[in-house]
Amino acid sequence: MRGFPPARAGLVPALGVVIACGGSVSQGESAAQTSPVCDYYYNVLYGTVCSGPAMPSVELLRVQARFDEICSNILALPGTENTAQQLDACASALAAQGCNMNAATVPTPAECTVTGALATGSACESGFQCASGSCAPSAGDAGDGNSTLQRCGTCQATIASGQPCSADSGSTGRCETGTVCDYSVHKPVCRPIVYGDVGAACGSPAAPCKPGLYCDNMARQCTAQQDEGAVCLQPEACKASLVCVASGNERPRCQNPGQVGASCESNMECAPSLGCDPTRGCVAVTWVKSGEPCNGAALCLVGSCPQADGVPNGVCPAIVPDGQDCTAGDTAHTCDTLSECVNGRCQLIASTPCR
Repeated sequence: MRGFPPARAGLVPALGVVIACGGSVSQGESAAQTSPVCDYYYNVLYGTVCSGPAMPSVELLRVQARFDEICSNILALPGTENTAQQLDACASALAAQGCNMNAATVPTPAECTVTGALATGSACESGFQCASGSCAPSAGDAGDGNSTLQRCGTCQATIASGQPCSADSGSTGRCETGTVCDYSVHKPVCRPIVYGDVGAACGSPAAPCKPGLYCDNMARQCTAQQDEGAVCLQPEACKASLVCVASGNERPRCQNPGQVGASCESNMECAPSLGCDPTRGCVAVTWVKSGEPCNGAALCLVGSCPQADGVPNGVCPAIVPDGQDCTAGDTAHTCDTLSECVNGRCQLIASTPCR
């Protein structure tokens, strides 16, 4: 299932796919006038310090225009009449999590279970359209080894608590509201989500901790997040405004994001507008274009800097315009921001009809 790109890999929910089966939207033409909720959702995901060093305002506005087109297309799908209100609630819930929404162990808010009005068995391309929130299949191998082929799917029924499920909800359907597929057991089943207090067992999808707590990976118990100066053995151990950083041979501790020169291992450990250069610590970042040298302090406006021994170092990839040929795995080239390689061509998400 295609959806809005996450602010962090794997967390923000895959909020649907795009064009209704049999329809299409041409590049640069929105299916509906941009909704304020699209701007709000975008700003929550990309307009905060949680997203790392801030891109130049001109580029942020350019990317936002592309995001708005995707969002407007999704809101125009059949069965999504209430999606705007649900997205608004989801954005508010994510904003309330602060930078904790970027922690892999922090559960996705219940408000982000976005559903539509189409009945089980209806043709769909996005779970947004379905009353169950589950549409499958919506994508497959195009057969050329280089791209993805969208396939029209059908709305699936939800899975009741206690019934078998799969972590891949796109192939088996989604667990009913209030439950989650607990794949931490040998035979995954849908289980009720129970948010734990301090001392409660945690570590499975069905046993997250309440806000202000984190799951201690060693004790597998919900524990209060730590204040500045406290020892931390995992990023989630620190309160939302703090980061877990090791200094020399000392044990890592919760501290405020680093200023220029502070040691770091990732951009998240540095103050807003700074990036992490493993050899120099937190440094002021510059944004560079295609073909220009890049590293931990010189970030690519579009695409990613090639890695050398795990460290960014190389030249920013060339941008393949929408509609032009692309090849998956080609690190020297990249589709534009919020585009992907579909059927061997770069396409803005929400611009290609399923088949």
